[in-house]
Amino acid sequence: MDGKFRGVWETFRTSPYPLHYALRWPFYFQRPSVRNHTGLVSRSASLELHPLPDSAGTDRATLLFAGDIMVLNGDAPPHLCDSLRRLIGRADLFVANLEAPLGAHAQRPDILYSFRFHMPFDFLAGIQRQIALPFHQWALTVANNHSGDAGTSGFAQSVDLLDSLQVNHVGWKPGPLRRTVAVNGLRIGLVNWTHWENLPLQADAAVVPYTTRDLGDRGLPGKDVDFTIGLPHWEYEFQHFPRRETRRLAHRLLQDELDLIVGSHPHVLQPYEMLGDKLCFYSLGNFCGLGIAWPVKIITLLEAVLFRDGLTGKTRLSRFQYHHFYQYHRDDEIFIVAFDDLPQEIRTRADNRIDAVIRTPA
Repeated sequence: MDGKFRGVWETFRTSPYPLHYALRWPFYFQRPSVRNHTGLVSRSASLELHPLPDSAGTDRATLLFAGDIMVLNGDAPPHLCDSLRRLIGRADLFVANLEAPLGAHAQRPDILYSFRFHMPFDFLAGIQRQIALPFHQWALTVANNHSGDAGTSGFAQSVDLLDSLQVNHVGWKPGPLRRTVAVNGLRIGLVNWTHWENLPLQADAAVVPYTTRDLGDRGLPGKDVDFTIGLPHWEYEFQHFPRRETRRLAHRLLQDELDLIVGSHPHVLQPYEMLGDKLCFYSLGNFCGLGIAWPVKIITLLEAVLFRDGLTGKTRLSRFQYHHFYQYHRDDEIFIVAFDDLPQEIRTRADNRIDAVIRTPA
């Protein structure tokens, strides 16, 4: 069998999607869909839910969420603009999805599907040097559909390396399903799992990613934290709106155990919705990499401020705000720039796509 044909065949064979979507995936890869499958209403790009108290002694924390940190073989770290570096650098905790095992991994000949990810340490370190935020203020999720791209040993090596860097990493077992991170006096619980697996790791491996199956009906760990955030790797790729099944799961988890959900995997921005004062942000898109279709080049970060209510002792989401940037490719280099620095034609096109997803129509 011809090598290229085998690669295409393996891409379909190992696709985690139903056949009907796997066949349409190449089209959506080039033209992400804006079809609103469930009639989810667009909402404002920023919102204040609870005013911050004036007391200087109030426990509060600024969390900054990004989407997928992606890297193909040979990619160099992206060049981050000054405003993006300042935005991340002032966060108390920077949260993102690590869409590739971290470390030095040999190419696996048995993995023939087209996109195989592994992340050299220098790639992640190149981002960290630019933002000057120490790794102990990072939280990276490791459960995603590319967790197995470097094999069982590669995934275990990635977990060990993140541990040595003092990164708050979550999404692997036998580690806890929920990891607790202390931020400015607040105990924040992080939960990560993946719905998609391209090539599942062996169930008896020493380290494997958590999946949706692990949620089951047993619920999440007890409420010995102040605020619990779900970080699922879910939803179909290159779709700007979530499916009914995803919304049902989000509603159940917000009603039962989670206080906030920030999803990943679609590689494009999806809307959010509210259940009382709880929110689900279905997807922020990518943080970097894989910017072939222009909507994937829209880089969105979510800034969220938490505080402890002095009257009730409950930790609440005070406010949130989106921040948008754009990814440029120049030869083999990637630049992430502020919207204000974009040519007007590109800026208008990107603004229109964002408006279709999250901003309330005038």
